[in-house]
Amino acid sequence: DAARTSLPGTPLVRADMRRLPFRDAAFTLVVNLFMSFGCFRENSHHAEVLKEVSRVTALGGWLVLDFLNAARVRLFEPRDFEVMLADFGFRVADVWGDYDGTALDAASPRAFFCARRVMVRGC
Repeated sequence: DAARTSLPGTPLVRADMRRLPFRDAAFTLVVNLFMSFGCFRENSHHAEVLKEVSRVTALGGWLVLDFLNAARVRLFEPRDFEVMLADFGFRVADVWGDYDGTALDAASPRAFFCARRVMVRGC
């Protein structure tokens, strides 16, 4: 309700991120924040999320993925993200370790990946 009040006229959608209710190539920027990635037990579900994000991101569009390195989420190494993103047509352009843009290292509280969709999956 607070979001609807503060953003009148803005459509708010609640959906399973493995099945996004948007047309193909609908967005030039997709932002995924706050532990919404890494919560699934099965890696296949993480792949479903990236497949959907790729589907709704226009060629040349951007994905910003925020990953919290905490005990309640599936832990991925930075290289794991680069491989997973590449599998779905994204190329990582930048990585940082917190909201202030500091470099990612072992002590970083978060991991941000800024990736560009550079190809259609399977090409």
